[in-house]
Amino acid sequence: MFGQLWSALAALGSGLILLAVAAGADPWLAIPLVAVAAAEIVWGILTMRAGRIIAPRTTAILCTAMIVVAAALLFTRSIGLLPFLALVSLHWVTAVFAALRLSLARRSDPAARPPAAGATAPSAAAPGAAKFLIVLTAQAMLVAAITTPALADTEPGAAAIPHGASTHGHH
Repeated sequence: MFGQLWSALAALGSGLILLAVAAGADPWLAIPLVAVAAAEIVWGILTMRAGRIIAPRTTAILCTAMIVVAAALLFTRSIGLLPFLALVSLHWVTAVFAALRLSLARRSDPAARPPAAGATAPSAAAPGAAKFLIVLTAQAMLVAAITTPALADTEPGAAAIPHGASTHGHH
């Protein structure tokens, strides 16, 4: 369950980073970035709602592709180092959790496939509510710690007013 939460939160964080990069990019780059960001955000919400990684094989492949895309964006100077590192780390961990899900499905039953999109995943004993909230909070804080500096290192982030600064002059 906790890998699914991480993956869902990571998708939301990487979606926000891609939206910020798109906001400062030329239209030829912004349009595909917005589409990918929207897909990641929707996938993150669906994964959180389902309580499992949706389409783990496809997820692992697409996360690997996004790492390559992030490298291309870095080498073309479309993103800075912090957004690159954030995208790589968020996608890499999600790819690892997706691969683990596939591995566990194969190990439990050699003929088993991950459940279809509408199927309910069999679950072990549900974790306690307190443990769930602690893990969810810790993972959300970690994703925020990775995402926030990356957002600040985008063109819109550079134009943002620093926290605590005032836009009003003193009289």
